[in-house]
Amino acid sequence: APKVQYFVPKNWGQLDVGVENPAKDSVNQSAKCAGYKRSRQRYDYIKMYPNLKFTDVDQYASYDPGALKFTMKVYSTAPVGSLVEIQLGKKSGTAYPAGTHSQYQAVTTVSGAWEVLEFKYSQTPKGSETSAKEVDQMTLMFLPGGNKQFQFYFDDVSGPVLTDSQSVKWFRKK
Repeated sequence: APKVQYFVPKNWGQLDVGVENPAKDSVNQSAKCAGYKRSRQRYDYIKMYPNLKFTDVDQYASYDPGALKFTMKVYSTAPVGSLVEIQLGKKSGTAYPAGTHSQYQAVTTVSGAWEVLEFKYSQTPKGSETSAKEVDQMTLMFLPGGNKQFQFYFDDVSGPVLTDSQSVKWFRKK
């Protein structure tokens, strides 16, 4: 399985990729998951660097109703309607927007329970200089643009296949 490195800016949110599942249920029966306590930074983020490149990004970066979608299990006490965003980009080079290939968004429908979020393609930011073949980073943002501190748990991120990987689910912490 692919290895993933994580980065959170110093003194921002707190990430732990091996916490106890706060509420095992039929949606997420895993013993462990990732826990993230959001900071008050407006664009608080988690960067994920798999050791492989993504291979089929263009199949996700489309407004076509049949386009592939990211999914991720999320548990939070944040209010219903909380925005979660995924950005695909590249590790090296410039930040947003030049280093970002595409953005995907989902909104929570429950609070205090696990749900599977399906992320829809939002946009390729104006000023992007990153091609689909260069994507080797995923940025995860809970409540982008806000400043509220909430605890989020996430598990089973699925999306573009990584090179040399047969599995679409590439983040899994047991």
